[in-house]
Amino acid sequence: MELVKIVNTKICYKGKILIKINNLNISDKQKIGFIGKNGVGKTTLAKIISNKNNLLTNDIYVEGKVIRNCSIEYVQQILDQVNMSGGEKEKLEIRAKILSLKNKKYPLLILDEPTSNLDFSQQKWLINTINNFNGSCLIISHDQNFLNSICNTIWYVENKNIKAFKGKYGEFEELEKKKEKRKNARYTTENKRIKKLKEALNYKVNDGHSFKHKKPSISWSDWKGQKSNKEKSEKSIFKKKVRLENKIKDIDKNMVKPYVHKAITFKNVINGPNFKNGSTLLRIEPQIISIQKVELFTIKQPLIVTNNQKISLAGQNKTGKSTFVKSIFDKTAKGYFSSSLKMGYFNQDISLIKNQSNDTVITSLMQSTMFDNRETMQLLGDLSLINNRNSQIKNLSGGQLVCFQLAKILTSKHNFLLLDEPTNYLDISSINSLARFINEYPFAIIVISHDKTFIDQLNVTSWIIRQKVLTSTTEKNFKKVYESHNENKNNQLRLLKYKLDEMMMNENASIREITILQKKIHEIEETNK
Repeated sequence: MELVKIVNTKICYKGKILIKINNLNISDKQKIGFIGKNGVGKTTLAKIISNKNNLLTNDIYVEGKVIRNCSIEYVQQILDQVNMSGGEKEKLEIRAKILSLKNKKYPLLILDEPTSNLDFSQQKWLINTINNFNGSCLIISHDQNFLNSICNTIWYVENKNIKAFKGKYGEFEELEKKKEKRKNARYTTENKRIKKLKEALNYKVNDGHSFKHKKPSISWSDWKGQKSNKEKSEKSIFKKKVRLENKIKDIDKNMVKPYVHKAITFKNVINGPNFKNGSTLLRIEPQIISIQKVELFTIKQPLIVTNNQKISLAGQNKTGKSTFVKSIFDKTAKGYFSSSLKMGYFNQDISLIKNQSNDTVITSLMQSTMFDNRETMQLLGDLSLINNRNSQIKNLSGGQLVCFQLAKILTSKHNFLLLDEPTNYLDISSINSLARFINEYPFAIIVISHDKTFIDQLNVTSWIIRQKVLTSTTEKNFKKVYESHNENKNNQLRLLKYKLDEMMMNENASIREITILQKKIHEIEETNK
C-alpha cells in the first residue's frame, strides 16, 4: 500500500532548484531514514509531504504532485527549552503524535532530527518506540547509530535528485564506500590514460615539426623528395593531433578528483599558542557542582587536563554537563588554570548565536585562524561551507551560522576547546570530518556529545556523570558503559520492588514509607523508558 506518492516534483528556493523528484513513494510499514548535506532541502520536503505548507517561507516554490493516502503527524526539530530540556519536550511531542495516530488505518510519522537533544537512555527509548510503532516513518537524521537501528530504507540526495536504497544504513554506507573506491580507481586509470595520450600528442607534434627542417645528413634533392611525400600526410597528422587533444579534453572534463584529506600537525599551526608538550593546562579540585544552589554532581578526585589531551564528557540530560563546562570556561570552577590557557567555547544553544557582521566567511576566518590556508580551507569544506566562503556572515542561514561559529572556534588561537554538542546541526559527512579533526587537533579538547557513532570514532579519555558523581574512565565504548549503568539500575529496581512487596505485607509499614518507595520505583522506571 502506497501512503505517499510524489510525481514529477521540483522544489525551488529563490528561483534555484533544490530537489527534483521523478517518482518517489512511502509504503505501509516502511521506516525511512532521510540523509543529505545541510541545505539540500530535506526539511522542506518533509513539510511538503506532511502538508505543512504554512511553515514554508515565501522563497520556496513547489511544482508537481504529492498524493497522500494516510494520516500524517509531523514533529519538527526542537531546540532546548527554558523550563524543560529539549529531550523531555521531544519525548512528549513524539508520544502525543503517536497517540493521535494510534487508531488511524494508515499512519505516517515524520520526525526532523529527533535525536539532537536526546541522551543515550532517551535514544534507547526512541529506538524501541519507533521499532514498536505500527506504522510508517520518515525520519531526517544525522545519527548513524539511530538510523542503523530502525531504518529499512534510506533516502539520499545526489545531484539534487532523491534516490532510495532498500536496506539498513550500514549496508548503504558500505555501498557508498565501494562506489568511492571505484571512483578513485577510475580517476587513477584515467590519469594514466591522459598521460599516454599526451605522450602520443607530443610525438605527433614533433613528427610534424620534422617536415620543416632539413637534417645535415640528407641532401637537398633527397630532402625535397621526402618533404613532398610527407607534406601529403601533414593534414592527416593534424587531424590526429586535434582528435588526441579533444579526447584529452573530454576525459579531463569528466574526471572527478577524489578528496584527499591531509592530517593536521603542528606544522599546520602557523601562529598558535606556545606550550610545553604534556604540561598541565587545568586541574579541577574535588568539589560539588551546583546551579542556583541545587546540587548537580560531585567531583571526588582531582581531574587533570594536559596540553594535548582529548576528553569526552558524558551523562544523561540535566546531570550538569553544560553547567560544568561553562564553569571551566568562566573559571568559576575550583582549581588551577594555567597562565598559558587560551580557551574556545562552542555552546549548544544556537538561539544565542547572532552575528550581523558584514565580513565574508573566509575573511573572518583568515583574520583569526592559527592554521595555514590549506588547512583552513579544508575545514570549510569539511563543514559544508566552502560554497559560502565569500558570503557575508549576516546573510548565512541558521545552520550555516552554526557551522561558521564552530569553524571559527576550531581554527582560532586556542590551546583548549570546550565543545558542547557540536554535532547537533551537522550532516553525517561533517560529523565524521569533525571526529577526524578532533583526533588530529594538536591541543586539548573536552567534548560533550550523545552521538554514539561520533564518540566511538574519538581517541579520548572519558569523564562520565553517573549517580551524581563525575568519574574518569578508560572505557571507550560508551554503549557498554551505559548498558552497565542501566543494568545497575535494573538491579536496584528489582530490589526496591521486592522491598515494596514486603512492606505491603507488613501491617506496621507506614503509608509514607510505601509512598516514598513507590515514588523511587516510578522515577527509575521513567528513566528506563
